[in-house]
Amino acid sequence: MSGPVESGRIIFRDHLLTLLRSCTPGTVGLDEDMRRHRLLICLNAIQHVAKASTTLYPPSESVLRDLRTNFANIRLMRPLWADTDPSIRIVSRSICALLARHLLRKYPHEESELAWLQNVIGRSTHTIFNSLANLTAVDYMNLDAYVYGVLSRQTDDLSTKQATSFMATLTILTNTGSERVFRRSVAEGEITAFVRRADEQDNRLREVIEPLRRIFEGAFTGPPADPRISTISS
Repeated sequence: MSGPVESGRIIFRDHLLTLLRSCTPGTVGLDEDMRRHRLLICLNAIQHVAKASTTLYPPSESVLRDLRTNFANIRLMRPLWADTDPSIRIVSRSICALLARHLLRKYPHEESELAWLQNVIGRSTHTIFNSLANLTAVDYMNLDAYVYGVLSRQTDDLSTKQATSFMATLTILTNTGSERVFRRSVAEGEITAFVRRADEQDNRLREVIEPLRRIFEGAFTGPPADPRISTISS
């Protein structure tokens, strides 16, 4: 029999999943603004757990498997990746990129895990599997998929809050330490590496170089970000 704490976690998990499913695209019976508001609340809660997967003491594998299978499954996430709302697009892409980062460090991999990675990263399971021994290479595949997935659908600049959220995930994916620390020298190095990969590996990345550069510039020329901001809603 599970204790009261464990029972409480299960109840919260079930309520969150029910709420998430009630406000996905195509849901009827909700005002559109309210639906998006509820959806972002759910996504921010899921992202919080996904971020924890990158820490020194991550959640258990069973928790992360449940998160990936039920809260971040491709059928649910793919429409969110294509959402016209940048906030939804950023957080849903972030959730999958962070979970992918953790999964790329796991061994051995099940077929279902490789299939999930294929959808998130946009590379074949064969390519991913054969690259797993080179962690830097697969981390860059994951990073590029995140950046391209968010920015390729962006027609104007992100808001300050959206850019802050985008950068928070970017710093984790680039292994630069704290999600709130991203020095100019590091940014310049990442831009250079991104341009090189665009030239040598994936020409599609060229179309998001300038939007990415503007986000980086804004991070260093704008007012300091409030460290208390960890979620986005607009």
